[in-house]
Amino acid sequence: MIEDFKSRKIIQWEVNKHKDKIKIGDLAIIYIGGKNAKAIYGVAKITSDLYLIQEKNKHYVRIKIVEDWSDSPISLYKAKEMIPNLSIGICGTNFKASEEQYKKLKEL
Repeated sequence: MIEDFKSRKIIQWEVNKHKDKIKIGDLAIIYIGGKNAKAIYGVAKITSDLYLIQEKNKHYVRIKIVEDWSDSPISLYKAKEMIPNLSIGICGTNFKASEEQYKKLKEL
């Protein structure tokens, strides 16, 4: 997944929550979890409406990576320390972040 992010191969993202709130043009903070990652790798822009892939029974949106922080990702622990109310870190879902939280991440 991290290599896909660096090479900008990621073009769709699974959406599990807030399906009725995501819209084209929204920015998405890309957090990649797992045993060796647990960091924020950048920002993507939502480029499609929500769509269902029937055979997976999962919803997705298309994305375009607009900020690549993969050379110096922000660790989950640092992000939580600097922005305690940031809702990230649970695998397999998406969270809403405020513009203020996004600006703080950019400062890191």
